[in-house]
Order: sequence, then structure tokens, then C-alpha cells
Amino acid sequence: MDSERLEQELRDYFKAEVKKVEPSSQWWDVAISRLGEQKQGSRPVKPSFWKLRPYLVGIPLSIVLLVILVGSFLPLLGGMATPPPPAPEMVSDDSGGAFLVWLDKPWLPDAAARAQYVDARGNLLWGEKGKQWARGKVAVPYAVGDDNGGVLIAWGDSDSRNITRFGPDGSTIWALEDFTSWSVLGMVKDGSGGAILLLYDPNDGIFTQRVSSEGVILWGENGAFLGNTQDVHRGESLVSDGLGGAVIVWQEQSENYYMELKAQRLSTTGLTLWGDNGIIVASMEQGQGNNRDIIADGRGNTFIAWDTESAMSGAPDTDVYVQKLDGDGNKQWGEEGIQVCQDQAIESYSPANMQSHPQIATDGTGGVVVTWHDRRRILNSEIFAQRISPIGEMLWTGNGVWLWDIPADYPRTAGVLDSSINGDGTGGAIIVWTGYGAPVGNKNSMVYAQRLSPEGQRLWESEEVYPDPSFQSQGYSSVISDGQGGVIIGSRVGESSSISKTDSVYAQRISSDGKHVWGEGGLEIQMTRSALTVQFIAGGAILAAILVLFGVFRRNRIAGTFTAILPVLLGIAGLLSVLLVIGPFGYTYGWAYIPDTALNKLAAFMVPFAGLAIVVVGISKKTATKWAMIPVLVFCVLVAVIAGLVFFF
Repeated sequence: MDSERLEQELRDYFKAEVKKVEPSSQWWDVAISRLGEQKQGSRPVKPSFWKLRPYLVGIPLSIVLLVILVGSFLPLLGGMATPPPPAPEMVSDDSGGAFLVWLDKPWLPDAAARAQYVDARGNLLWGEKGKQWARGKVAVPYAVGDDNGGVLIAWGDSDSRNITRFGPDGSTIWALEDFTSWSVLGMVKDGSGGAILLLYDPNDGIFTQRVSSEGVILWGENGAFLGNTQDVHRGESLVSDGLGGAVIVWQEQSENYYMELKAQRLSTTGLTLWGDNGIIVASMEQGQGNNRDIIADGRGNTFIAWDTESAMSGAPDTDVYVQKLDGDGNKQWGEEGIQVCQDQAIESYSPANMQSHPQIATDGTGGVVVTWHDRRRILNSEIFAQRISPIGEMLWTGNGVWLWDIPADYPRTAGVLDSSINGDGTGGAIIVWTGYGAPVGNKNSMVYAQRLSPEGQRLWESEEVYPDPSFQSQGYSSVISDGQGGVIIGSRVGESSSISKTDSVYAQRISSDGKHVWGEGGLEIQMTRSALTVQFIAGGAILAAILVLFGVFRRNRIAGTFTAILPVLLGIAGLLSVLLVIGPFGYTYGWAYIPDTALNKLAAFMVPFAGLAIVVVGISKKTATKWAMIPVLVFCVLVAVIAGLVFFF
């Protein structure tokens, strides 16, 4: 009872002490007065600066992200991709094998000049990675055999021009360093174990120099002067005449502004045999020749093929001509040469008379076989061939043999990329070309080869040189005879569909009956592996996303702040990853050699999605103002959409 009485007394005490608190009458008067003023239409109070913060953040952020999105793809418009690497130079060992010479990481400050010797069975005789003898800003090397089982290689770099003779075992027999100040543009055998080199200087013109088998300069300090091409310089050609001298073809602009294709023959002592300034092979009044080829038959005759280009009629018009010169430089096939094709377009949507890029090879009987790229049927470049007798007669049907029968509905961006030809010694020829393969719509290039009989018939059932499906693109190739009626082909191949990334080197030997001697997929000379850059970016993006999301669900304030910052960074990283796979930067650095394989595409695709996951969770958890999160969300979505369109459509 005492406890109950005490509790009741306490309750009564607190009720007596606690009073009801109400606003004073003065407070009510002020509040009612202000409310009335607003109802009577008085001017509303302006929001403070701090209340405008969402707008001040969201609008500039949207502009910045838009600039990043658009600016990231400016390299694509600027054409920053590196050019395709050149095909390896090849020299026959006259026993079914070959020397291959190529540049590792071409066009780069740390390019390496490499060589490999492959015997007839496909064994690599100079080690697994071949022989490296130069590094730096190395120009494309040239190579010829020394007639004693070895090879002579000439190259230039940013400091000097050099030539070295290597023995069959890869040892250095002799080396000439900085033997000229001019650029090396070509090299042929001199028939005595040495070489004749074609040299060029934009101010001084064209020169030739001969180096003996012992490494002695034979034609004076400056060599033999051929002509001045400081007005026009475009692709000089050099060939041995088979008698210890050489024939050179070049193009220059005449005094009357015609484009003249000129030729000069040099004796074994460096004397010019066809006049002081050479002879005029062709004078192109309406256009200029873009491509040419030259070959000698070893009997004193020289064959020259070229194309002309003109748009005087309002439509592109290119034609291919061939001329035969005797040992004295006299024209044997008329004053203008022989036009190998005079056909018109077959389809109404294809331009007429689009023949270009001639290649020639001797047929072993005093005539030649000519190939060219042709657009008479469709806009894609196809490849045709014609055999011409020693007296200039067309021996094959119509306007050439249709060598590569691609469908009429083939993608119009496809067609022949390059081609080479080699005589088979029996009146026929073996033609190798790079083009886009079946099925229709395939963007990846492939290397093909076909042998034509003396009558122009196809002899090989299979045309694919490297049928290995792991090669997405097969680039440019060089071709030499294997000495037994077949050919040896050296090519650039790669995992990417981009021709500029065909950086690995492969070789294949095909016998006279069309069999792949060095394995069905060819012989690996050097394999360039994809950099792991995009995979590292994707791994870092996923790890960062996991950490931030974990912190958000743990209600960590720092993690909440990162939901607005990290997606922007991941979106930018996603753009970089997409660009690396596309390849507008080429592979200027090792980390940028990223072929567009399925793994690299998936990795680049995951980076913007990691940012998208963060921003979605951030919006749902209200970790930051929506005015900042919505632009970031849109940015990540656009990057993901761009990646999807680029990779999968």
C-alpha cells in the first residue's frame, strides 16, 4: 500500500509542475500576417543560391560528358591508324627454302629488323625468333641472295644507310655502315654475288650503286646518276637485266607538264646504255600512272607494265599497258605499248574501263603473263590475267582470264587488296592475291593462290593459302619461286579484322600441284600476341564497381559519393577501350596492340556496364542528387550502346 501511495503522489506532483506550452499571442499575429500577405499575391521569396545547386551541377556536367563522348571519336575522323605493315622480303635459297626479312613493330621508334632462314621442309634454321640485327627507326629492308647460300640485306634508319652480308648460318660476313647519304629504294643481284642498289634523294635525283660480293663499292662515291625527279617522285622500279647490269624505270614531269614514264639500262661498270636521260617508255597526256611493274627475261629484253588514270570524260578511266624493250631500249610492241583490256562494264552500275595495278611475270618462252585489278563487272576489284606472246599477241580468251569469281552481290567495300605473280617456267603462272573471303559480307581478308596453265585454265582446286580460322585478317604477301614449279609465300597475318594489325609473319610453300607443303595453316615465323590492356581495364572496372556497391549497401558515405564520380571515369575508360579495339591509334605503343577478338570485345563492353551498374544503384539509393546522376546515367548508356553497335553490328 505504501508503494502505491508513493506512486500516486509522484504522478500528482508532475501533473502540477508540467504546464502546457503554447506560442504567445504575438507569435500567432506575425504568422497570420505573413500567411495573409502570400495569399494576397505578394512577390514570392527567391530561392537561395544553395537551392540552385542541382541545376548548377547537372547542366555543366551534361555538357562536359557530351564533349567527352563526341571528342573521343575525333581520332576516327582524322585517320590516325597506322598503315598496314609491309610484307616480308623473301629470297630463294635455290633449294626449296627461303630467307625472310621483315620489320617487327614497323613504323615505330623501336622497330626491329629481323630475318629467318627456312629450309625446304619448313625448319627454322636461325632460331625460334630469327635473327635481329638492327633496332630503332628502321626503314623497310631489301634483300637478295649472294649466290653462295647467304643473303645480302640493305636497310636505312634515322642515322645511316647500311648493307650487310650474312652467311647460311646467320653469321655476318661483312657490313658496310653509312655507305651512302641517300635513301635505299631497291636492290637486285648483280650476277656475281654482289648487288645493285637504287638510291634516291629529293634534291639530287636517282642514282644507282653496285656493291661487290666482298663488300666493295664499285661505282664511285656517288654511284651512277640516272635522272632528276624533284618534280614528281613516285615508286621507281629496278630489275636485273640478267647480264650483270640493271634496268630502272621511273616517272617524272616533262617541260610541257606531261607525265613521262622513263627507263634506263646500266652496264656492269655503271655506264648508262640508253642515252644520258634514258628513254621515254610512255607519255601520259591525260593522266598519270599510279602503278607499274618491270621484269627482264634474261635474254636482254625488258617488259614494263603500267596503268594510266584519267577523268577527262567525267568518269574514272584507268587502263593497263605493257611494253617490251630490247637490249638497246627499242620498243617492240608499238609506240604506245599494248593495252591488255579494252572491255566495257558488264553491269550498269559498274564503271567502265577500270583496270589498274598491273603485275607481270615471264612465261619462259619469251612472252609474259600480266595480271591486273578489274572493275568491269562490279564495283569490287576482281583480278584478271592475260598471256602475251613474244611478238605481242594476246593468247588467252577475250579481255583476260577471270581469275577470281566473286559474287555480284559481294559487299562493295570488298575486293582485291594486293596481288603478286610468279611464272611457273612452263608458259603458265602462279598468282597470289589478298581479298575478302566468303561468305558474302565477311569483312576479314584472306590470301589466295591459283595456278594458270599455259592455256589460261585454273589448275588448283583449293585457293586458300592459310585456311586457319584463327586468322581474322591475312595481309600483304611476297611471292618467290621454290625452284621446283611451286611458290613460297610470306605474309602478314593477325587475329584482328583490321588490315593494319596483321603484324604476325607466316609463310607457306605450295607445290606445283597445289599442295600445302608447310602445313595446312602455314608456318609460324613470328607471332605477335594481343596486349592485355583492355582486359586489365575491365578487371579494374569490375573490382571498383564491387567495392563501391558493397560500400553503398553498407551505407558508407564515401561510397555514396563515388556513385556519382566513378561511373564518369568508367565511361571514359569504356570509350578508350572501344577505341583501342577499333584501332584508330594503330599500335603506336605495345599496350595498344589490341586485335578485335571476342575476348577483347567482351572486356571493352564490360567497362561501361560496370559504371552503369553503379549509377543505377546510386539513383535507387539516392546517394546523390538526381541532377548529377541522370547525366552520368545517360553517358554510361550511350557508351554501352556505342560499344554494342561497333562490336556486334
